[in-house]
Amino acid sequence: MSVYISCLTCGGWATALRDGPPGYQGSAVMIAEMIDEVLARARKWQAKAEEIRAVAESMSSEAARSSLGQMARNYEALAEHAEREASQRRSKDEKAG
Repeated sequence: MSVYISCLTCGGWATALRDGPPGYQGSAVMIAEMIDEVLARARKWQAKAEEIRAVAESMSSEAARSSLGQMARNYEALAEHAEREASQRRSKDEKAG
């Protein structure tokens, strides 16, 4: 049986199999792997934000510092959103089961 689950990062839909061949561990493993991937992506976005902030500090132009600062805030927002979504999904799955 297939179950459709919402993708944590793009809002699209992914298909997870509930029942499968012998040894198949089911959709819980797939969801856990998706959550891990989202959290890894969030860490990369956070690191990118820090890198951009470091570059911004070295800029002499206020406009450049401002633009890079906004870019860093955008990366941080992406990371925070992904972490929040992953945490909510993990809590939901733990309650279910």
